[in-house]
Amino acid sequence: MTPTAPPPRGPQGSATPNPAAASDGDELHFCTTCAFSDACSSQGYDKTALNELHVMVDHVGPYHAGDYIFRAGEPFDAIAAVRAGMVKTFVDDSLGNEQVLGFSLPGEVIGLNAIHGSRYPCNAVALDTVHLCR
Repeated sequence: MTPTAPPPRGPQGSATPNPAAASDGDELHFCTTCAFSDACSSQGYDKTALNELHVMVDHVGPYHAGDYIFRAGEPFDAIAAVRAGMVKTFVDDSLGNEQVLGFSLPGEVIGLNAIHGSRYPCNAVALDTVHLCR
């Protein structure tokens, strides 16, 4: 039995930058819950600087339930912080069974495990409507 092909990656098969999300007024609230917030605050970013940084970050999404954010084996291109929604990371074993590695909620980072090997070692899929900062 051949496993079925997973759905295409992201909306229309690719990550879609959403610059409009940068000015949605939520940057200060989101950034306080983001996994990168300690790094930003240690650099002395005040509210103005944080807003300027937030506008420079790529805002991608929406990804909808079942959309792949990245797939195992794809070249690494970025880490991302989950801004909204929930992301599941998983691998498929040799029999095609899914092994869940974890779930990422807003403020948590995905893709870190791909930096060293230059390729994503697992899949990341949206479980609901997901927006990312990367």
